[in-house]
Amino acid sequence: MKSAIVLLLAAACVLAVPVCAKEKYHEVVNAQSNDAFAQVADGVRRDMAAGGRYEFVTPAERATIEKNFKK
Repeated sequence: MKSAIVLLLAAACVLAVPVCAKEKYHEVVNAQSNDAFAQVADGVRRDMAAGGRYEFVTPAERATIEKNFKK
């Protein structure tokens, strides 16, 4: 009986993971013109600052992002 309860709790935890882990993502990039792209790029740069959504981007990743913004 005890092992059945443990098994049931373990199964419940495994099944609950996808529900808990689901994050709501919203569209970040919608650049239909050069001005819109510049606004998106500025927003990403702000988000790479301390406290931003992308604050943990490494210096190498930051360099790659900036390089791709200039293409």
